[in-house]
Amino acid sequence: MKRKFSQTHKDQISDKAKDSWKDPNKRVEQKKRIKAERLLKKKGPSRIESPGPLNIEAARQALIDEMKKLDEQLAKFEPLVKRRDKLSSILGELNNLREKQSL
Repeated sequence: MKRKFSQTHKDQISDKAKDSWKDPNKRVEQKKRIKAERLLKKKGPSRIESPGPLNIEAARQALIDEMKKLDEQLAKFEPLVKRRDKLSSILGELNNLREKQSL
């Protein structure tokens, strides 16, 4: 059943609503109130729960496996890093020789 308000009453409600949106504090309060009303009206759960209990051991094992894969990939790059370090040291020695020759 719909309520029938007089036009003056509707205008008063409208003026209060406009005033509340002008003031930032009232605006925040009104947004919180509107959000609370929406949550009350919401029928389903707001948070999605996992269908079963969280299997911590499975998650832990998956992380360990992923870390092993990354370690294997890094091991492939280790010879390249060693080679780069060796080339860098040779370059350093060549720079030293060049400085000695220029003196």
